[in-house]
Amino acid sequence: MGSSQVYVGEIRTARFPYYDRKENKMKFKGRPVLVIGIEKDSLPCDMTVLPISRITTAKNINSNYDICVTKNDYPNTNLTADTSYIRTHKGSTVHSNEIGVTAVGSLKSSYPDLFNQCVNKYKEHAQSL
Repeated sequence: MGSSQVYVGEIRTARFPYYDRKENKMKFKGRPVLVIGIEKDSLPCDMTVLPISRITTAKNINSNYDICVTKNDYPNTNLTADTSYIRTHKGSTVHSNEIGVTAVGSLKSSYPDLFNQCVNKYKEHAQSL
């Protein structure tokens, strides 16, 4: 148990299910996410997250909602890909039990303008639905 407030603004890994066609079964993988919201102030709880992806096909980049994050411009994110995208139009809810214990980086403390841009784009997209 603990305060969930510390998660907001952090990049962490989250466990996501996927279907492995080769093995014909469900599996899980860790993906980086930006935590932008929490259900309540104490753990366990649900968290609103934005996935962070390496988009290899340019036509899949949404110029309005995918925010480009490069290692050169944002080295303290500690992301492994040279170029990643915070996908503000693909928000999801993840339970805190599926979130990694250790933060990969913190946008809120290292890059507050970028964090606020992500939250504002998420809200803009949500209002357009």
